[in-house]
Amino acid sequence: MAGIAFHVAHIGVKYVFRTGSVVKDNEYNAKNHDQVGIALCALGEAISDFLRPGTEESLSPEACLAVSKVNEGAKILADLFYRLSLTRRAQIIPALNLNAKNTAEAIPVDDLLFGSDFGEQMKKVAAMEKSSKEIIKT
Repeated sequence: MAGIAFHVAHIGVKYVFRTGSVVKDNEYNAKNHDQVGIALCALGEAISDFLRPGTEESLSPEACLAVSKVNEGAKILADLFYRLSLTRRAQIIPALNLNAKNTAEAIPVDDLLFGSDFGEQMKKVAAMEKSSKEIIKT
């Protein structure tokens, strides 16, 4: 299962919520998310084992059909994994301040739940907000 990055909440967002139902809900959903990811990895490894050079050629037509069915199941799990990412985001985003909410909604899910660029984007937003306040004061 090495080499697979699970969709986790950005570290900056994680520490915003120290208590409350958002934290508990996300903890439970993160465990489900991880389980689906682990199952997906296991299926991927099994498919890879069957499709190794030398192994693939020796498979019977029935075994090839079985591998194809496992592949279809993995696609369904991959879709579920993505939907779980969207669900977790939808549960967390309402608890964010307006700037964080707008930033989170603009960045797609990647290896991290709020995108690997979330922290950098939040720094840019904070800098722009500070600059705009300074401009208004003068």
